[in-house]
Amino acid sequence: MVRFLFTTSSSEVKSEEERPKLRWLGVFWIILGMVAIATAFVATVATMVIFGVLLLMAGVAQLAQAWSFPGPDRSWEFLTGLIYLLVGLVLVIDPVNGAIGLTFLIGMLLLVRGAVQLAMAATGRRFGRSSIWHFIGGFLSLLLAILLLGGLPEVGTWFIGVLVGIELLMGGTVLLLTPSVIMNADKT
Repeated sequence: MVRFLFTTSSSEVKSEEERPKLRWLGVFWIILGMVAIATAFVATVATMVIFGVLLLMAGVAQLAQAWSFPGPDRSWEFLTGLIYLLVGLVLVIDPVNGAIGLTFLIGMLLLVRGAVQLAMAATGRRFGRSSIWHFIGGFLSLLLAILLLGGLPEVGTWFIGVLVGIELLMGGTVLLLTPSVIMNADKT
């Protein structure tokens, strides 16, 4: 199915029945995206719990790998596994504060990125005409960072859920429209 998404000719598609299936999958993802945005708090908590469980599994795997393969750097592998376990446990036990912390980190990332982009735009003679886009990108990153950081902790309770919802909406739209694009390419 992944190969199907990137084909340009129907000769590479296994059967004509795959197109309606992709459309239905796209509709399903779009509905999930709208539900995630409408229930952003629930989507945020669910995302944090799932992420926490994945980190717990990664921590167990890391510790098992460190235990199985002795070597001089084994202490770092144990430490990494313990950090995975600790962060995963925190996210499973308290997903709301985990989401607030992740939103804070995203806000800080956008703050630094925006400042760097504005500095690049101000000193970037080498960018020529594109320096205006660096300025606009930096300004928007700073604005979003200020909105995120200024709205904490309330924003942190729904921000991740909205991001997940937007991703589901975009992915569903791509799945919904991809068969149409391929069908139109076949006609030309």
